[in-house]
Amino acid sequence: MSCCVPPQLSPAGSSPILRRASTSSSDSASPPGSNQPRPLPPPQLVALRARTRLWFEQTQARRLGAEGELPAWFHGFISRRETEQLLQDQPPGCFLVRFSESTVGFVLSYR
Repeated sequence: MSCCVPPQLSPAGSSPILRRASTSSSDSASPPGSNQPRPLPPPQLVALRARTRLWFEQTQARRLGAEGELPAWFHGFISRRETEQLLQDQPPGCFLVRFSESTVGFVLSYR
């Protein structure tokens, strides 16, 4: 049995991929649902996210979301810590896909 962990949308319903592109930081990420402001990510991470977003939009988005919506298992810019929190209470076999925090590409995370 396998399952996917659906992304959590912001209260405004914005895309988690676009929202997390500029707000998430792997070292200082607030827990999901936290109202605490997040510190700005370091310049290197901002640059990596910009390259990743460009790569994704130019080469991958049409493959994943042909109808304009991305699969529920795709979380975009989410930190490893946030991923671990989302998966910790899920049954074995659950997974999600996110962008890498160290290179342009994807990471498959599973329990």
